[in-house]
Amino acid sequence: MTAKQVRAQYTQEFKLEAMRQVRAGQAIAVVAKVLGIPKASLGNWVRLAAKGPLSGAGDADKAARVSPEQMEIARLRAEVARLRMERDIAKKSRGVLRAGHAARYAWIHQMRRQYPVSISCGVLEVSASGYFNWLIRPQQDLAGRPGGRHSDEAVLAHIRAIHVQVKGEYGWPRMHKELLARGIRVGKDRVRKLMQQHGIKARTKRKFVVTTDCDQPEEGWQAHAPRRQVRGGLKVNRGAVEAAFRAGA
Repeated sequence: MTAKQVRAQYTQEFKLEAMRQVRAGQAIAVVAKVLGIPKASLGNWVRLAAKGPLSGAGDADKAARVSPEQMEIARLRAEVARLRMERDIAKKSRGVLRAGHAARYAWIHQMRRQYPVSISCGVLEVSASGYFNWLIRPQQDLAGRPGGRHSDEAVLAHIRAIHVQVKGEYGWPRMHKELLARGIRVGKDRVRKLMQQHGIKARTKRKFVVTTDCDQPEEGWQAHAPRRQVRGGLKVNRGAVEAAFRAGA
């Protein structure tokens, strides 16, 4: 007989902390994964909080309180989820650390819906304040540029981040399409020149090269040898061949 499944209960403080992270810009799915709670529950808290304060007073609040053991389990789950995220971020962002701060910020921005900004900043060794300053700076730069043109530094940062993300598979044509898909309006020639100037190019696959000619005898074949080597590695005695030829004649 299976034991009856007990629905997890969370304190008012726990719910408020979860919703604070969502209001800070993190996706509900990301916060739920980090804290080890169902995504549907967190979404429900956010919707209820938008209508008014969450209920938590009186007997209902007392019934919702969890034991220290349950809180410890929730904390350990959140810690495990965080360590897994740090491992995945380090694996997927391999190479960005050598590309400079701007490329790291661009990578963090592109992956912000999958990983919390704070965790990505910690793994990539940049500050969250630096990331948000970088996020505001392009908007300020665009306001003073004719036609809202992105600076070369901003475009290059996005190119480097994408280059790492796709593991070097994109040349400038596909890179240009990817930039447009991400809302970065830039010309083809500019993308090509920036990639050429900074040595960013697609990883080429080595083609199979035939090193032997199957229609030619092997190099080891020698006419003067008493035993002649022919195609396929078969060796034939010269004297036996000549004797058979004379007998047939």
